[in-house]
Amino acid sequence: MTQHASDPTEAAVLAQFVREYEPQTSPSSFQDLLSDITLDPELAQSPVLTLQEEDKQAIMAALDSYHDLNVVKPIANDSEEEDKALLKLTVQRAKATKRRNRHRQRVKQEWQTLRFQDSQLSAKLELLKQARFSSSVSMGPLNWQALATKEFNSRLQAEAQRVRIRAAIESRAVVMQHLQNMLDTEQTQENDIGLPEWGPSDVKMYENFMQELAVAYARTDAVFHDCGLAGSVPTNTSFYKPLRRHDSVRETFFESTSAFVMPKKYPNSANAMVDAMRQIHQQHPRRKLLETGEGPSDTLAIKFGTVNQCEGENVVPLSLITVQHRFVEIDRTVLVWRCLIEGEGGFAGTFLDETGWCVIRPTTMDLLEATDVRTCIHSVPIHRGVHSVEGRDEMFANAVVRSSQQDSLQLVQLMDQLLIGA
Repeated sequence: MTQHASDPTEAAVLAQFVREYEPQTSPSSFQDLLSDITLDPELAQSPVLTLQEEDKQAIMAALDSYHDLNVVKPIANDSEEEDKALLKLTVQRAKATKRRNRHRQRVKQEWQTLRFQDSQLSAKLELLKQARFSSSVSMGPLNWQALATKEFNSRLQAEAQRVRIRAAIESRAVVMQHLQNMLDTEQTQENDIGLPEWGPSDVKMYENFMQELAVAYARTDAVFHDCGLAGSVPTNTSFYKPLRRHDSVRETFFESTSAFVMPKKYPNSANAMVDAMRQIHQQHPRRKLLETGEGPSDTLAIKFGTVNQCEGENVVPLSLITVQHRFVEIDRTVLVWRCLIEGEGGFAGTFLDETGWCVIRPTTMDLLEATDVRTCIHSVPIHRGVHSVEGRDEMFANAVVRSSQQDSLQLVQLMDQLLIGA
């Protein structure tokens, strides 16, 4: 009804159409009325009266109803009010017929779309069924089976690794408890033993080392060239993992290298390094510096008490004597040391004859003055009264190198304190 009220032009046209073309007697059929409209050229070409097929059908149905009503009730007895009511009813029926036709057309189109989609999906399903049993893609299920097997194996490996890690943690906990008990015992013994003392044999060793330091200093450039530290700073070094080497003189020896740049100005950094080393050894309760009576110099001689170093699940007790001397050149400082490390306990009779070089020189880092520090250590294993066991020398050399890690950390911290404001 709202649509009829909002389209007064169409209602007026229909009313005019009924009044002008209504004969004295009711039209016999819709075809007579349609032929009258077609014969009039002005009406046929009028855009207002241009009707579609569904509109023609709706008007035909309305006029048939109008004819039926006129048959029942003669026109002569109709009043003006009845004509208006009849016209209104005719228009409503025409609109209803038009809506029904449109609904049928829409339903028809939807059914056609659904049938088309059904045919497409059926064809696609048929292709999938054929591809499933086709020989060209018969490996599909096998691929899924291989993927599932791979994931299952990965899970088994992860679970096995978790079991191994748990076992390693429990083993480490046992070792740590054992070490704690041993350290408690060692602490009690240290209180009774006191500081290590320099004996006559130790002083004799110190004198021999001083003579050998001059020879080692002369080999500095050759050693750094052989180990790869003569050029630019290498990307990787093996300071905490000694590498086994061979030569014609020493046969077998272990080599450790280290290279880094310190963001401190030279020569303040070199002086701070030597001063920090001296303070660390003086403050340690189990180390004794050799007093020669000549006052502070470039030489540093230290005797270490027993040092217990954990290497894997083994505890390696060490005792050592080291002598270090500083050689100052125009553009660099060279630290050279000689050291004899003796194993104790299960490593009794095993020694490492060590020679080390540390070259400190100025450099630039990010356009700022800095210090280039490069270190090379050669350790020759020696056996007295015992036979060499495969893998034992590597364990002993690793324990010796790692025993200096704590000193290295203290050295860096103390150097930072000494270089504040420098």
